[in-house]
Amino acid sequence: MKVKFWLLLPCFMLMGCQTYQYASNVRLISFDDDLTVGKSAGPVEGKDCVWRVLGRWLGSAPTLDSAFQRAATQKSSNIMSDTIGDTGSANGNAIRYMNDVRTEWDGFDAWVIGQRCLVVKGKGYR
Repeated sequence: MKVKFWLLLPCFMLMGCQTYQYASNVRLISFDDDLTVGKSAGPVEGKDCVWRVLGRWLGSAPTLDSAFQRAATQKSSNIMSDTIGDTGSANGNAIRYMNDVRTEWDGFDAWVIGQRCLVVKGKGYR
């Protein structure tokens, strides 16, 4: 009985380290009702991040909605907006829709400070 437990323990520990991908190769995400062909804005990226200092998370967990909103408004991520949750408003660089959308997790952990980000990437169109 003890042998099985010690053999399965590393498997359970490694399962806790896995992350999953929200989306991969999504053909179209629209932020507007107008789906006419738009002008290409090139590669677009939106991040929603949360910071960790001394083991405490500053802010709420990253969400897919916030990452898409940052991609649509082309607003970059910084520590203040990540902490208080400000995603900004649309400006002249607003994206109407995105093609070939995928998500991934990014970040770092430097023991005392860390960051965890949900990143949305795709081809943007105005």
